[in-house]
Amino acid sequence: MTFQMKETGYEGFPVQHPIGLVQRLNEVNSRGRSINNVDLRDIGLAIDPQSRHTMGGETSDGYKWFGKLEFELGGTRVAVLFPWHQDFKDLDSQMDRSINVYSSKAINPDVLSGLLEQIAYQTTLVAGYKR
Repeated sequence: MTFQMKETGYEGFPVQHPIGLVQRLNEVNSRGRSINNVDLRDIGLAIDPQSRHTMGGETSDGYKWFGKLEFELGGTRVAVLFPWHQDFKDLDSQMDRSINVYSSKAINPDVLSGLLEQIAYQTTLVAGYKR
């Protein structure tokens, strides 16, 4: 199921963004060693000291996520949900599903892409230190 995105709701975030926006972040997150929730917290703080990290989170389809980063961009809340890495049958990536991105209202895709690129960059830095 790697990189497949299921359309599902997330409470407080009515806008789910399409797979095209998160594809690069999926690729970065699936390479090498998976990150833990301390790494995820540090990635968020490196981008914005006001970011919030939480473990878990559940979407309306009942999937319990590994972790979540939440940011505020120009008055819009953005949640980036990271899946578990436990699909051991997949040779390309062990991610259960695609990273999902939600927002509290519509947001400029370029602004959102910029945030996701920063997350991908910070993830690469963290994963590089683990090797």
